[in-house]
Amino acid sequence: MKIYRLAKGWTIFVYIFMVLVIAGLGWGIFNILSKGNPNETVYWLGPTLMMMGIGLSIYLIFEVKKDTFVIAKDRIYTTGTFYKRSLNLDEIRGFSVNEKYIFIEPTTKGKKRVRVSTYFGRTDDILAWLGERYPDLDELNAQQEHEEILSNPEFGWTEEQREHRLTQARRQARVVNVFGTIAAAWAFFWPHPYFWSMIAPMAMFMVGLVVTKLSNGLIRIEEKKNSAYPSVLYGVIFTGMCVMVRALLDFNILDFKKAWMLTGVITTLLIILVGFKNSELKFKTGTEIFTSIFIAVVLMAYSFGTAVTLNGLLDTSAPEVFTVKIVSKHVSGGKVTTYHLMLEPWGDQKESEDATVSSDFYHSIDAGESVEVYRMKGELGIPWFFVAEDMILDAKANPNP
Repeated sequence: MKIYRLAKGWTIFVYIFMVLVIAGLGWGIFNILSKGNPNETVYWLGPTLMMMGIGLSIYLIFEVKKDTFVIAKDRIYTTGTFYKRSLNLDEIRGFSVNEKYIFIEPTTKGKKRVRVSTYFGRTDDILAWLGERYPDLDELNAQQEHEEILSNPEFGWTEEQREHRLTQARRQARVVNVFGTIAAAWAFFWPHPYFWSMIAPMAMFMVGLVVTKLSNGLIRIEEKKNSAYPSVLYGVIFTGMCVMVRALLDFNILDFKKAWMLTGVITTLLIILVGFKNSELKFKTGTEIFTSIFIAVVLMAYSFGTAVTLNGLLDTSAPEVFTVKIVSKHVSGGKVTTYHLMLEPWGDQKESEDATVSSDFYHSIDAGESVEVYRMKGELGIPWFFVAEDMILDAKANPNP
């Protein structure tokens, strides 16, 4: 019998971290209860949530101690604080691995698979033991997919033609991923000239979708480990998300309802384009549902970014100019730092508006000062505005008089 537990280094780290969390939450409870709070809801809600955090931390400590994977004479099993899952040796179909877990799959659907954390000690021994007795399902799947491609008449008349087509598809997918990543990096990190730096990722995203459609299912959007099918995942997701983020950073939208309406229309058209005769969009299993939702979210992100960006880039309307006082300033942190000015109501605006500006302009002006705000109609009917003195976009440098 062989017993495996969380690696010693990770065990020590979890114990120390959880003890510090418990101590911190305990101090927080004592601090709140000792000082009191006139708001009774806040007074009891805070300590209640902290007690739940302490309970979760204690559970994790016990889980680390209890969580084991055992290879016995006739079976394998895992145990935790509140569960135990096992498979007889003759019930194992094979195994697969990702960054976090080793999955040991059963031969029948009535049994649940056994999952082993890759943070366990001596996982190489577990993989060696499995590899000697059972097939690696990732490699087996790749072989089956390769054979499937070479036997599919849609990809050529002969096996040689299909193999050549697969080689070409891999090359095309690689080009989309490389140039898509470059286009996204250009737009995100150094958007100059702005017009072309934004057109590049928008165009590469559509190139990725068109390439998948023209391949008749040979090139996929989703990327699976060891899959024989080439994927344009990186070229599509980087460009789609980049366009969305840049739109949120660079354009101050006044009517999000119109933006979302146009986003819905574009997303629907893209889903029809992608979904027509697409083997990736299925809803039978949990993995298929997740993949389909993921693709839909990426399409929606791209649709929103494209609608907002083209609405501003192509806008030739005459702006309405307002002199507006800055109410306050604030910076939003995270993976991307953004700078904001809170502007007092102006024109037909009934509430203060938050304007995203460049870092240089943000630090050059103070609350209480006034700025000129240009309100634009939007080429696609989405009203937006910008602060005249802030030259984030090349398109803003020479607004129409």
